[in-house]
Amino acid sequence: MKKIPTSADILQRAVWKLIVFITLGFEIVIIGASGHQLYERVVINSQRIARKLVKTEIDSEFDWQHWRMNSNLDTENVYFLEVDNLRHAKPQRFYTENAKQLANKPPWHLFKSFWYSERFGILYRTVTTKNGIRYVLWHRMYEQTTILIRIIWVTLAAMILIMALSPLYVKRLAKRLTHPLTELTQGVQAASERGDDDGWQLAVPEQPAEIVSLTQNFNQLLKKLYNHQAEQQLFIMNAAHELRTPIAAIRSHVQLLERHGQDHPEIIPKSIRYIDSESRQMQDLVNSLLKLTRADVSNLTLSKISISQTVAELVEQMQPKIAQPLKSRIEPDCWAIANQDAVTQIIHNLIANAAKYSPADQPIQVTVEQQSNQIICRIIDEGPGILPQDLPHVFERFYRSAEVRSQIPGTGLGLAIAAQLSQLIQGKLTVHNHQPHGAVFELRLLQTLKKLQQTRR
Repeated sequence: MKKIPTSADILQRAVWKLIVFITLGFEIVIIGASGHQLYERVVINSQRIARKLVKTEIDSEFDWQHWRMNSNLDTENVYFLEVDNLRHAKPQRFYTENAKQLANKPPWHLFKSFWYSERFGILYRTVTTKNGIRYVLWHRMYEQTTILIRIIWVTLAAMILIMALSPLYVKRLAKRLTHPLTELTQGVQAASERGDDDGWQLAVPEQPAEIVSLTQNFNQLLKKLYNHQAEQQLFIMNAAHELRTPIAAIRSHVQLLERHGQDHPEIIPKSIRYIDSESRQMQDLVNSLLKLTRADVSNLTLSKISISQTVAELVEQMQPKIAQPLKSRIEPDCWAIANQDAVTQIIHNLIANAAKYSPADQPIQVTVEQQSNQIICRIIDEGPGILPQDLPHVFERFYRSAEVRSQIPGTGLGLAIAAQLSQLIQGKLTVHNHQPHGAVFELRLLQTLKKLQQTRR
């Protein structure tokens, strides 16, 4: 199996390539700049010598040596050739000693004014003509070539040294940069292998900022996963508890009928009614659990619906099913972006919850109004209200106040389903107490698609 490179491996290769590229670039720049500087010095010196020569008449070695001695120019590596075509019918040539050797064995032309001789090496050639006399200067570039070769060797040695030491530095740098990421990876792996998860968090490094932010995000994710797992465990425990109670009651009545049914037939109708009641409670609980599960995984389609019509039809359907009178105040033409089935289920659960806690002779108010580009639905009851310590937990699954748990039947899932559905349709469900008594449940829905998109962002 091919080994997957680590971040350190990728970083080492990238930095190594960068160092090689920069080192080679610096070497080329240094050699090029040095060579160009040496070339300029040769050109300038040769041009100066040529300008001096055209002003002087040299016909012998003595004249040449005398001129060199009296000149302040560098002529140590300059070889001179003079060709006279004016003063003699036949061209006359004058050579310095080394120039004559160059004439006998011509050098090879390299490029532009540069030539190469096996004996003298690289030469720079300058030609000047005045009054029919052609002056040819050969400037031997021995010193310049020697300096350039030394520069090449020095830069090459420096490059080799840098390339020899850079892997150690690059490896250390890569380890330092990837160390927080390695620790984070090990921490995440350890977190995934922990069987007794208790909300354990990853250690946040001091630097770099990207790893700090990533670790903090991982911790938030771990916290959410832990909370979700705790909620699931609590949900299962509560569901099992709620189901165990009616099952135990049903089994006790079944056992009662098995033992005494024949001898005491009068207990049979009562036990059957009790079994029927408990089984209905179990059925309601199972249906509520299914609705809640579907709400957890649903992806509802949102569209523009008439909240006025939906709520009005629901009020008309529910009135025969509850003892309290429903008083509605619904503004016409209230439209919102939502899902009709979800809105119906939410309002149904809120009205059913109000009916449980309100006196039979007290009305339940249902209102729908438009306010600040939102549609607001309120369910107002005249019950005892909600204790301040219970308000934050009203929409939690299976939560029921201790004061009403044994007095009013219920599963503790209706409001949780309503809250989950309101989130799915981008709504907001809240509750507060109504003065002087009672509770107010308020559902806010978005009126326009543009407003919905802004909220999602």
